[in-house]
Amino acid sequence: MFSVLAVEIDGMTLRAAVIRRNLKGFMVGDCLKIDRTEESELITAEELSMITSRIARCPKNVVVVSPLAAVIEVAMDKKRLRKMRPYQLKEALRWEAEPYMTVPAAESLVGYELGLETGDGHVWIWVSTLPEEDYRSLKETFAGGGLKLRRVYPPDVCFPVAAMLACKRKDKVVIDLGQQTMRAALIEDGDITAFRTLPADLAATRAHLDGLSSSELEPSLKEVFNAWEIAGRRVILTGPGGLDADIVEFFREKMGFEAAALELRGSGNCTPEFAAVAGAGMRQLHFGVSWKKVGINDDVELGLLIRQRVQVLPMVAVLVIVAIFLSHYFYLKYQLRQFSMEAGDLKVQKEEGTRLQNSSSEMEKQRSALKQKAEFIQGHALDKEKVFQLLLSVTVRCSGLGELSRMNVQYLPDDLVLLQGEALSPANVNELALTLQKEVWCKHAAIESIGRVEKTEKIVLNKMDAPEELELKETVYNFTIKVSVDPEAELSVPSS
Repeated sequence: MFSVLAVEIDGMTLRAAVIRRNLKGFMVGDCLKIDRTEESELITAEELSMITSRIARCPKNVVVVSPLAAVIEVAMDKKRLRKMRPYQLKEALRWEAEPYMTVPAAESLVGYELGLETGDGHVWIWVSTLPEEDYRSLKETFAGGGLKLRRVYPPDVCFPVAAMLACKRKDKVVIDLGQQTMRAALIEDGDITAFRTLPADLAATRAHLDGLSSSELEPSLKEVFNAWEIAGRRVILTGPGGLDADIVEFFREKMGFEAAALELRGSGNCTPEFAAVAGAGMRQLHFGVSWKKVGINDDVELGLLIRQRVQVLPMVAVLVIVAIFLSHYFYLKYQLRQFSMEAGDLKVQKEEGTRLQNSSSEMEKQRSALKQKAEFIQGHALDKEKVFQLLLSVTVRCSGLGELSRMNVQYLPDDLVLLQGEALSPANVNELALTLQKEVWCKHAAIESIGRVEKTEKIVLNKMDAPEELELKETVYNFTIKVSVDPEAELSVPSS
């Protein structure tokens, strides 16, 4: 949503409103009316502070409706008009309207709006003028309040806009009855075609209705209405006069027209006297650029700015050429840097490939060596079954009457075998170790440990009278012999 703060300066009265625009249209809200302590053609900082403090979320953009801005109607040749650019037309109109200005053209700011064509190849143009000094004062005042002045509009071009957009009828007459002036505008086919200022105001009109007849009011109105041929058209009343039901009735009964006060679409106290304020905001927020051109500002158009500063063009051309060369230089430098980075990446990838290739060769060598070791180990691994049978055979030969028992075989790495069991005496263990040592397949046999163990066994004897329990004690020796087997020796078990 777009919004703008519009302020009207009307003698001893200030009016302000916030105009907003969305996709559905315009909305007028936050309407304020402030009575001033003294009359001034400009707004003061204190008055501006009063307005902004009473409006929540006050917009930063401002337009002003001021009686200091006057409207002058001039005619220009249509062919000449087509040849000129907007800034040229604005400059030409400023000098065309100088005879009607209160200050020299060089000290004025202007705006314009194209009107209707005449029958002799000319076009009517409404030129709005404002002393530049007054515009600067207004701009500084609003800037001091944190606001930005966008444009200053004459009252003549604002009040009919509000009526034109509020009333759906394309043909109508708008009468703005203010404290100091009475203005009339003719709207045909949705366009403003004529303006007129009448020699009357609100006080004079009110006096005429109260019986103090004014010799100029009714003749002036009839003259305007006859010239515009407004028979059958609706009359819309704006300004403070639109609040007076007697005045509306006067136009309806005395003048014989379908008259009504303006009804603004909005929130708050949006009465007909805010028509000029609403019209200024609607012009500023309208999407059409032509609606804003009649508003006065001090912006310098781009075409005029280039023409005024034509001496800068050679420097601009040089800067453009330098910029092109610099951009080309930096682009080449960037490309070289990219190529260097890519070359570095390729070098790193090559080194990584070489390293992976070397690593693959080394792994292949390791795999081959492991394969050879596996084959060697597989070819020279002990035959556990034969070793067990050989140990069992030697043990049986040395056991005699059962001196050796509870034999257990445990295989260790490096062709070692642990032979564990029980013996009745250490001599039996020594005999077993010596016997093993004599075997061709035994590199050596060493007694690791001999431990004495007292064993107790209970026996129950069944006798005739009663069972008898006997306790037998026996001393045995647990031993461990480490045997180193020669894997290359022939492991053959002797036949029994």
